[in-house]
Amino acid sequence: IKAHGGFFAAGNDPEGGAVFRFGLPMEEKAYDEKRLILVVEDERTISNFICRALTANDYKAMSATTGKEALSLFFSHRPDLVLLDLGLPDMDGLDVLKELSGLPQEVPVIIISAGIGSLRRSKPWTWGRMTIVKPFGVPELLARIRTTLRRADRINLSQGEQKDRYQVKDLVVDTARHQVFRGSEEIHFTQNEFKIL
Repeated sequence: IKAHGGFFAAGNDPEGGAVFRFGLPMEEKAYDEKRLILVVEDERTISNFICRALTANDYKAMSATTGKEALSLFFSHRPDLVLLDLGLPDMDGLDVLKELSGLPQEVPVIIISAGIGSLRRSKPWTWGRMTIVKPFGVPELLARIRTTLRRADRINLSQGEQKDRYQVKDLVVDTARHQVFRGSEEIHFTQNEFKIL
């Protein structure tokens, strides 16, 4: 599995026994595809609210109401980001987070918390994670998602996943040739402007 860019993980099932998880790399997403966000929230009204807000803001959203469903969706769809409520009916949200932590291609997680009290029981694998406390508004949620995705993209680039050519709709940036095109028209930048870009 590792020879083909995948991963294999083993762990303990909260109900006893062992759990084995594996994944193989999926086809790389085009830059004009919407980012997929997994919403793990047991309260349907909150989950529906978040999913509608994400869809209205150019993201793809899928939801899970239990920890087991979340893990199943995570390993079958490999979302770009996970919004994780800690209070789930079947298992602790921290146990879900522990399952997701330490994978070779770690996906960013934003913890949704009912309050500071639930964060006091945090474990080492929660440290440094973005957190949002209920109740929250759409602008705050979207800002945290953008920040977290940008940080994850920078980490991926620094770990050798950098490409020479990036495309978003009709905009193409070729870092190897220091060229930018919009459609077939080249846009000229100074060296400093290109570095900022």
